[in-house]
Amino acid sequence: DLLGLNEEIVNVNGGGIAFGHPVYVKKLLADRNEVVLGTLEEIRCKAIICRDLNFMSIPEPSPGQKIPCQVKVRYRHAGQPALLEKIGEYRVRITFEEPVRSAAPGQSAVFYDENDCVIGGGIIEDTVFLRDAYYPKAKVSVLSNATRAHVPEVFEALRKVDNPILKIDAPTDALVAKINQPAPGYSLDRVIEALERFEGNFVLQTMFLKSKDFESSSKEVLDGWMRIVRQLKPREIMVYTIDRPTPEKALEAFTVEQMKALVQPLIDEGFNIDIKGKE
Repeated sequence: DLLGLNEEIVNVNGGGIAFGHPVYVKKLLADRNEVVLGTLEEIRCKAIICRDLNFMSIPEPSPGQKIPCQVKVRYRHAGQPALLEKIGEYRVRITFEEPVRSAAPGQSAVFYDENDCVIGGGIIEDTVFLRDAYYPKAKVSVLSNATRAHVPEVFEALRKVDNPILKIDAPTDALVAKINQPAPGYSLDRVIEALERFEGNFVLQTMFLKSKDFESSSKEVLDGWMRIVRQLKPREIMVYTIDRPTPEKALEAFTVEQMKALVQPLIDEGFNIDIKGKE
């Protein structure tokens, strides 16, 4: 049975299926020789991600650079005003002023300047399209220990989401080994270098706790962690503590008041810090 909930799949070379209501192309699955169809409401979206980029009349934008343009998402599309933003090395995010219809993943998007001159194009991807089609107000968040954020494919995937939440709990490899016990080969310097590529557009998450051989409030840990924060300049910092029983009975939590006092210098410098824990 090729018919599924909220979508209809038909073979490109087949035909003769009647749905009883208008349907539109939602996705192209070229490797399977299939198209996915949907209703008019299901195929509207406010933003898309494009890969396989090709820029022509302008130099390729730098990561983070934003360019106002007109974007066409299908052959007979008149084009709509949008903001093009380079995310990472290999993709752009296209945010439309108004929701666009039939921006099907797998199709080409073409970018034009104000004189209707082609400046470039790319292939539409799935992630933001699907979110906007079904839950347009939802935020996509990914929590990661960032150990593989240096891998290009992982970095590009994290750049797609609204909230990449990336953890650093200690300021040296030796201290990370005590508190996180990471897999062999972990390198805090490599993690920091990878997070710098986000240019501040990520959420840094850190747990504050006490144990017999580690304390987040110690000068070594706190000063080192603050240096990393100032170096990375994340748009938000999530500071939290233990909130449930742990296998290691010697671990102790901090109160919200204690954690706020510890991070107050960063708050005074303008960092956005969200503190969670017991009052």
